[in-house]
Amino acid sequence: MIGPLRNAHRILFLWITPIVLMGFLLAVINRNRMPVTESSISVVDQIASYTLIASRAWEGLPLKLHVYGYSKEADPVALVVEVESHFNQADPLLYYTLGEVNEGHLLGAVPSSGKAFYPLPELPNMYDGTLRLYALATHTELGRAALPKASGGTP
Repeated sequence: MIGPLRNAHRILFLWITPIVLMGFLLAVINRNRMPVTESSISVVDQIASYTLIASRAWEGLPLKLHVYGYSKEADPVALVVEVESHFNQADPLLYYTLGEVNEGHLLGAVPSSGKAFYPLPELPNMYDGTLRLYALATHTELGRAALPKASGGTP
């Protein structure tokens, strides 16, 4: 009884193996090409065309915010978050919200060390908004801060 079953499995294996292999190769060949993302370009290259509007530390967290624009008087267009010491939080995400609304614009993940570049959304009254740091793994808000203004920061 076991001999015919083994024979059937051997034949099935010999037929399925090339089909699965061909399917895998076709999937690899036809996959979508990923464009170069902003995270793969250095932060220095990204902010070279902008002017530093303001900087300030995030209260209670080892993060420093740098806000950039086209000029000191212009609305902010980019934000750089610099981690001053190892930031050991599970899956921290940075959001920009306007007012007290719980829905916001996801800017991106915050690294555990180094710097991260975030383009800001083009919204009216940018300085009325709040930057919120949210831990995805624990579903808690780690902190919030207003965008530093040119008058209150240290360019």
